[in-house]
Amino acid sequence: MSCDLMESTYTELTDHLVSRLESLPNGTRYLVAISGIPGSGKTTLSAEVGTRVNACWKLKHSDTDNEPAIVVPMDGYHLTKAQLDTFEVCNYFLSWQTTKYLCIGKRGFTTFYCHGHSQVKNKEEAHHRRGAHWTFDSQGLLTLTTLLQSPITPETGTITAPSFDHAVGDPVEHDIIIHPYHKLVIMEGIYLHLSTPGSWMQIASSFDERWFVQVDLSVARERVAWRHVETGLVPTYELGLRRFDTNDAINAQFMLDHRMEATREIASMDERRL
Repeated sequence: MSCDLMESTYTELTDHLVSRLESLPNGTRYLVAISGIPGSGKTTLSAEVGTRVNACWKLKHSDTDNEPAIVVPMDGYHLTKAQLDTFEVCNYFLSWQTTKYLCIGKRGFTTFYCHGHSQVKNKEEAHHRRGAHWTFDSQGLLTLTTLLQSPITPETGTITAPSFDHAVGDPVEHDIIIHPYHKLVIMEGIYLHLSTPGSWMQIASSFDERWFVQVDLSVARERVAWRHVETGLVPTYELGLRRFDTNDAINAQFMLDHRMEATREIASMDERRL
């Protein structure tokens, strides 16, 4: 994507959301979910659009210092490494294609569903497959989207969400604070459009808009390999590629095979190492 087209895309998306904010009924929020395969650039897109919406809003509404847009990544809903250590497979099949996985951790008892025939046999495999949809606290994420859909009243307090500390490799509870004046919540994450029955489908249905970022797989593979190196997950680019092929690519294909229809398709920005 050329610089001119990139700028045009950002401008169009920003203007669109500002318009939605200005026509938003009192006491409500507008929820946008940005999804795409690993390396598609959804994090960069969401951050840039959120920043631009706030800047544009301040120009139009100089009487307030409150920024109406906030970006909430779904990364904070990763299961912790300690939770992955407790992973086990239960010999209980809901159907021919669904296996129930149980995990007990600091968020309490959570049930996860893994569609298909692959099984997690031990905690080592659970750690290796971290990033698969069943290694996220989908019920916790659904609780957040449900709260965000609730009417904003004079009694409404702040809502908190976890962030993800890449240096530690675990979520940080209550690190993101969503105030009542945050009327536009932009969430980004690979599984926000999942159509699989249960909590994921409910999550995807919670949003007013679903944006999907399109990217060539080879471009995403290179970006993610470098990202794995930069975050310390692997020591070399070659091992980053291997990690992508044995984990990220599997997650990407699952998401592509089970995603709800997007309300908007966006071409990935041609930036390095997104």
